[in-house]
Amino acid sequence: MGPNNAKAYNNRGILKSNMGDQTGALVDYNKAIFLKSDYSEAYINRGNLKLNMGNQMGALADYDKAISLKPNDATAYNNRGFLKFNMGDLVRAIEDYDKAIALKPNYYKAYINRAKCCRILAGKEQDAGKKAELISKAEADEQKAESLKKESKV
Repeated sequence: MGPNNAKAYNNRGILKSNMGDQTGALVDYNKAIFLKSDYSEAYINRGNLKLNMGNQMGALADYDKAISLKPNDATAYNNRGFLKFNMGDLVRAIEDYDKAIALKPNYYKAYINRAKCCRILAGKEQDAGKKAELISKAEADEQKAESLKKESKV
């Protein structure tokens, strides 16, 4: 591995993260970003790691940076939406899932995530009409996700 190869550090960070070496993965992601400050994928991966380490604000900063570098990256929006979901900000999570789906209409994970948000919001909604609308949206997203998931296996 070349000492100045940002992609190699990012990839090694992924391997270390998958092997449970969070500290080593963080060092590698930091090095990849140091070598290539506009490397959006490394920011996403470091954001994922920070989220897994319980550093929500650090993860949010990394996802925001990835989006600023590559505003058409559906994965960055989906991951930031997942973080906002975990932070309890369901409305803003849905906004990120909407953007991920707009960028990548076959992104079944974003449909699944948006459906979860809609179901939770429906459970809290007092207005019967709004509740029914949220449930309907969740069901439509779940059906779309299932259909896309089957297509992706073909």
